[in-house]
Amino acid sequence: MAVLELKEILKELNGKTVLKNIDFKISENQLIGIKCTKNEIRVLFDLIENAMLPTIGNIKSTFKSILSDRKKDDLYKFMTVGSYLKYFNKLSRNNNDLDFLMSQFSLMDSWHLSIKKVTLSQQKEFL
Repeated sequence: MAVLELKEILKELNGKTVLKNIDFKISENQLIGIKCTKNEIRVLFDLIENAMLPTIGNIKSTFKSILSDRKKDDLYKFMTVGSYLKYFNKLSRNNNDLDFLMSQFSLMDSWHLSIKKVTLSQQKEFL
């Protein structure tokens, strides 16, 4: 049984689309990872917490309230490219071959660099 379900969510703010075609279900005790921009995740949690309504779509939940703790999380900036990818691989419970990914995404030269030291275009490749 889903404790949270978002169906065909569209959210526009100030005439701009922030979220589009968001569909997912979260079951009890299920772990998920969501990768979004800071603005997208802020809006998504505002929707989940009923602080705002979607422009289009439905949100169903089986809980009466939700507790969230929004902190500025810049942990990844203090990690290396390699440690970030290992962490995300473990967090997502994937068993990706990181050596293969390192070569496929040409990360060999930056694998041991701090994320804050690589260029923004390089960060977009793996963050």
